[in-house]
Amino acid sequence: MSPASIELLKVILGFIAKIAYPLVLALFLVLFRREIASVGRMLLIFGQKITGGIERGDLALKYDKWTLEAAQKVRSENLDSAARTIQELLSPAAPLALGYVDNFLGGFVIGETGCFKYERADELRPYRMVDIFTVYIPRTLEDIESTSQSLVHDVYGKAGTKNISIQSKYGRAFTGFAVLHGDTLYPVDVPKTLTSIQHVFNYRGEQLRIGGMKAEDIKRLEEQNLTDFANIVKERTKALQQSGCIRVVRKSEVLFSEHHE
Repeated sequence: MSPASIELLKVILGFIAKIAYPLVLALFLVLFRREIASVGRMLLIFGQKITGGIERGDLALKYDKWTLEAAQKVRSENLDSAARTIQELLSPAAPLALGYVDNFLGGFVIGETGCFKYERADELRPYRMVDIFTVYIPRTLEDIESTSQSLVHDVYGKAGTKNISIQSKYGRAFTGFAVLHGDTLYPVDVPKTLTSIQHVFNYRGEQLRIGGMKAEDIKRLEEQNLTDFANIVKERTKALQQSGCIRVVRKSEVLFSEHHE
């Protein structure tokens, strides 16, 4: 084969190579156009469902400590609502309340009567002890002293507060408190963990003020955390409340009533 023929063959082969792939692709699209269109519609519908689920809040995709649902709420709602969402995410009330119920109240032994099993020193035996255990949660952080060893002493006075024991599922009894009122002992707890909420807002207060939040807004946020704490404790102890074992109150004087608030 002459050099001229070889060069001509190279040109022909190069031309075929350039048009071969487009021709094959075009032929593929013509022959399978219906199937390709069907797959495309399926992908489009699938994408619309995912997007719609996120927009409605039906779908929450996990991303680190946030969920796409929470991020979507912050992005799509008005500024006031977005601020509330952020506050809820940063709120210390929920983990503290869950820890209090699960780790503290959840460790008490429940007797045959459906109430906690109390033990008391001999000098307290002449007094009657009510069965119901009262959890008092104040409405404002100003009602508790963060440096105190016992919020029960702060609220009800050290003189009338007596030490009792509550049988534990873990072996060693819990040390608890009862307030002596007349001839009756009223078991009560003011959760020490509430001081953690106080510490959080003492720490965050300056940051919140720098961020433009007014003092009265910070106070409302503190009070809302206490309310959230109380509501979570109530929700998590429903069965115990129904049996008369526990009550959660927001007024300290309710302790001396033997009924629910």
